[in-house]
Amino acid sequence: MSETPLVPSIRPTSGDLREAVAAAGMHTFSWDVAAGTVVWSQGVEALFGLPAGGFDGRIESFVALLPEEDRDRVTSAIDRALRGETPGYAVELRVWSPTGLTRWLTCHGTVFRDDEGRPTRMVGLISDVTGRRAAEVAMRASEERYRTLFVHASEGIVLVGANYQISDANESACRMLGYSHEELLTLAASAIVDPTDLAATALRFPTIPVGGVILSERRFLRKDGTLFPGEVSTKALVDGSFQCVIRDVTERKQLEVQFLLADRMTSLGRLASGVAHELNNPLAYVMLNLDLVARKVGELAGSTSPETIDLLVRATSDARDGAERMRRIVKMMSAFGRGDEEKTGPVDVNGVLDSAAEIAAMQLRHRARLVRQYDARSPVRANAFRLGQVFVNLLVNAADAMPEGNPSNEIRLRTYTRDDNSVVVEVSDNGAGIAPDVQGRIFDPFFTTKPVGRGTGLGLSVCHAIVTSSGGAIACESTPGKGTTFRVALPVARALPAEKPNAQPRGSDMKGRVLVVDDDPQVANAVARALEGHDIVIASGGHEALERCKSERFDCVLCDLMMPEVTGLDVWEALRKEEPGAEKRVVFMTGGAVTEGARARIAGLLNSVLEKPIDRGQLLAAVARTIELTRG
Repeated sequence: MSETPLVPSIRPTSGDLREAVAAAGMHTFSWDVAAGTVVWSQGVEALFGLPAGGFDGRIESFVALLPEEDRDRVTSAIDRALRGETPGYAVELRVWSPTGLTRWLTCHGTVFRDDEGRPTRMVGLISDVTGRRAAEVAMRASEERYRTLFVHASEGIVLVGANYQISDANESACRMLGYSHEELLTLAASAIVDPTDLAATALRFPTIPVGGVILSERRFLRKDGTLFPGEVSTKALVDGSFQCVIRDVTERKQLEVQFLLADRMTSLGRLASGVAHELNNPLAYVMLNLDLVARKVGELAGSTSPETIDLLVRATSDARDGAERMRRIVKMMSAFGRGDEEKTGPVDVNGVLDSAAEIAAMQLRHRARLVRQYDARSPVRANAFRLGQVFVNLLVNAADAMPEGNPSNEIRLRTYTRDDNSVVVEVSDNGAGIAPDVQGRIFDPFFTTKPVGRGTGLGLSVCHAIVTSSGGAIACESTPGKGTTFRVALPVARALPAEKPNAQPRGSDMKGRVLVVDDDPQVANAVARALEGHDIVIASGGHEALERCKSERFDCVLCDLMMPEVTGLDVWEALRKEEPGAEKRVVFMTGGAVTEGARARIAGLLNSVLEKPIDRGQLLAAVARTIELTRG
């Protein structure tokens, strides 16, 4: 009677073959079905945790070695193979080693039958696959961890196929782009990138080597048509697809632009302060000399025709008005240059509005008529410098909203106090207005309705941040074709301190010996002429002033604060050391370009400080007070 295998199999008849199979980590077995005995090659007993010779060869003993929960599954597989229901015997089973570790084995067997089809033997292989199973488990765990990270990552993750079609996306990507998961899977990668951005720089997926990563920045396109800046990390995967991790960097971009704007504002502030200083010196002697001319014209009455006198008076008056206007502008520039963005206190919104209108005058003058209606009398709690930024921005926006050359163009400034203890500032124009569908987005960063190159989309966003940080609110009402009103509401602050009247000091007619110290000779000469009647000595700088003070006595030292080599503070300090008390005779003059250190020192002194261009009345009063103090 011959045996016919159900399927071809390796039969362990050769010792060399058995050794080769064992070297590959596999071991053979042979089961005599009729006798119920099993013979397996050396090494199988060790796989089952038995000592050499510890297996008695009975099929029942083999089954008993299996975990109880696996026995039915293994015996069922054996029965199906013997009945011919399966091509052969194939099962994966577990055994426990004496150390308690689980070992995974695979058993593959071929059934041999007699001429009548009855099973006579099963011959096969047993392999230790513990390492493979551990790797599979680790792989599944890794895949599960990746899937968890993929699903719950805060960054948007998009998987793109080799054909640039989106194959998967996580919830963050869907939320970021405004699409459902199903909608994203119908799109190509190019559909979520700004077309303008794509035109400038095409997608570079094919250039990435397998396992390689490229970092780039893109403007991404949402479903609703809006854009956002994103930082994207694209990795080429081994299967030919690409993983794109997208991070929305809108806030970072906002901060970068705000830092840039702050840096520009700081630079502009320094420039404004420097320009103000350079203008204040010539303005100082222009205004003082105009005062002198006006006084002398009055003395000519009777010796010259009334017409000539009238002409000179009007010409001098006009020149003084022009110089005074320049003085106000320069003063605002100087205040802008040294604006303290952190200091908060009572602020007169009417005054800040007027200053903002002066700064924006160039944009307003040829665009619209400015109408003021100031009914607010209470100060607000804010920072004057930053509030000025808000009003300048609103005024420039109002001017931009109106076409040039229309005589009916009007910008109206209105202030009033509400019952809720707030002051409201309204900036209204009768320009083009804002479309209803974008009114809700005008305070969003980077949103602008202006043409490319005319705006960054940050002006109103910054205004909103400044107003809300002051505890206020800003709102907009607009009707297309009729105009726009921006309404800023700010909390009322305590009343501003009342200004002290410039009363003439006792002994204001007292004459004294005055040293005028300024490195600009025209300023020094103008100050000397304004102090007509006093005994005036001029020094061209700090060195000369100190030399004069060593040999001469002065009732008052009018000294410019910022001079090369020896400053006004150096003169003050030298006088104090040479003769304690003599420093009280110093009256400082400044054009505005004062360092923070110098400003801090001056704030702690009792000496008078005169801002250039100097008002003659204030000059005379300061000199008189100092002379009286010196002689008292």
